[in-house]
This record gives sequence, C-alpha cells and structure tokens, in this order.
Amino acid sequence: MFSKLFRYEVKLNLVIIVVVFMVYLFNQLVLKQLTWHFFVHWYINDILAAPLLLGYSNILLALSPYKLRIAGLGPVLLFMLVVGLFWEVVTPLYKPTSVGDPWDLVAYLTGGGIYLIAFRALSRTQLFLERVIYRHSGVKEGV
Repeated sequence: MFSKLFRYEVKLNLVIIVVVFMVYLFNQLVLKQLTWHFFVHWYINDILAAPLLLGYSNILLALSPYKLRIAGLGPVLLFMLVVGLFWEVVTPLYKPTSVGDPWDLVAYLTGGGIYLIAFRALSRTQLFLERVIYRHSGVKEGV
C-alpha cells in the first residue's frame, strides 16, 4: 500500500521522535534535578521541540498524496522560523501567561539543524546497513 520511501522516511522520523522523548524525559527527571542552570531549565526543551515537530510534520506529509517533505537546510530553517515567530510573537498576544523570548527562536532554529543532521545521519546509516546485509545475503546483483 505504501511505498518503500514512505516506510523508510516514517521509520527514520519515528526513531528521531522516540530519541527526542527519551532526551526530554532525561532532562525533566534527571538534569533539572541536578542543576539550576538556565540552559537546562529554559532552552533544552525548546531545542527538542524542533526535531519533534519536524519529525511529526514529515510523517503527516508522507501520508499526503503529494511528495512533500520538510528537508534541506532552507526549508527546515524557514519552517522553524515561521513556527518560532508564531510561538514567540503571536502567542503572547492572545495568551497572557506566554512571554516572547528571542533566545527561544535561536533554540528552535538550532533544534531544526539538529533534526537535519540526525535525519541525514540515520539515512546514511540505514543505507549502509542495507548494502551490507544485501552483500552478505547471498543474492547476486542484477538478479
């Protein structure tokens, strides 16, 4: 039903989402208990928001009939810039408890870069493993 590319990209994005949740839990349950450093309390979760949102968005895009995805440095940074500006500029206008922080925007963009690096690294690893398994499976090329 779904193409090989669809399954491949969904799998990689799910791995990223699971890792983000694990790092989030580690930050919430361990790091924040060990230190009062502002970076741990204010910005790690903002950095983690970007890979989570990008992974989820790319899974949803993979479900669409169009061949769209948020990949490449430009699209990732543009997407996170738009989302970050909404969260940091528009949200405080209608939610009184929300405060805009320009450093949050930097954190979102950093998280977007981390997503891109992780996705590309996982893609290369997956392709490498498939080649190794194929070579050692006894199947001859061209058959």
